[in-house]
Amino acid sequence: MICKHLECSLADILLIRRTATGFAMTAKDKETRQLLLDKSSMISAQNATIEPASDLVTYHIPNVPVTIQFSNNKVFVTKDMVEAEIKRVTKASPTTVRPHGKTKAGAPYQAWLAHFPRSHAPRFGFRIFDESGLALMLY
Repeated sequence: MICKHLECSLADILLIRRTATGFAMTAKDKETRQLLLDKSSMISAQNATIEPASDLVTYHIPNVPVTIQFSNNKVFVTKDMVEAEIKRVTKASPTTVRPHGKTKAGAPYQAWLAHFPRSHAPRFGFRIFDESGLALMLY
């Protein structure tokens, strides 16, 4: 069906995968990829878009503490604190960081996602705040 709307052959698209936000297509070569991107306006009538793949690498960082205990008080871990700790540990700046999943009220840990440009992505397996789980790359 997609080939009909984009006026291409079945051989031009090697793989179509379901993703969290829609579908991902793999073209047979760079020329075909560019041709499909150029023809993306042809499927706008079907309320669909074609856009190039993101060049970001995502890391899942489990078991990040929700609070950090200092000598006289507790401080809630914020996005800025997670970003600064990742930069301190890996020497690489994430593009974005965000909490991942739902955390029960009163839970001591929370998972986070960190997105890096592919060219500046650190090695996986780093830990933040000395007690998080190993950072794993998501595919």
